[in-house]
Amino acid sequence: PTAALTMSGIFMAAALIKLANESVGCRVPSDDEDDDTYECNENVLGFKPNSIYLFITFSASLISAILCPFVGSVIDHTDLRKHIGLGTMTFISCGTMLQIILGKDTWEIVAFIQFLVLSVFLLNAVVYSAYLPELCETQEELVKHRAYVTGFMFAGEIIFVILMVIIISTIES
Repeated sequence: PTAALTMSGIFMAAALIKLANESVGCRVPSDDEDDDTYECNENVLGFKPNSIYLFITFSASLISAILCPFVGSVIDHTDLRKHIGLGTMTFISCGTMLQIILGKDTWEIVAFIQFLVLSVFLLNAVVYSAYLPELCETQEELVKHRAYVTGFMFAGEIIFVILMVIIISTIES
């Protein structure tokens, strides 16, 4: 889920920033234009349009940091770990699918959905981490397992980025 959410987040961030700029009447800089010369003095939801995704990720991280100890306690001291994991992953999947409604009239709703999905995703890491010690008998096995999973995830992200560059280059030609 980490790789999929990261990859969709790349496009979601760009789209939300573009739509936030357009919603307040700021022109969106073209690919040929230097971003350092771009300036928009308007605010959207109390922030500069280019800061909207930063605010979403910061808020999601802050909420998750506050809730992680509580979720961790519930996971460690009850038998709800599997149910919480299933619930968080279901929410993440449904929330990510709902983001297909992204458009000029719905970008604020999608930004809020993105905030919720990121918050729940970060809380899901608590559930995932709780299972790690049970996967392996020794610390060495655990380290190897995590290295393999992380390497596989990053390889997938690299392949995804390469494919997107190829596809976009082909379309623009």
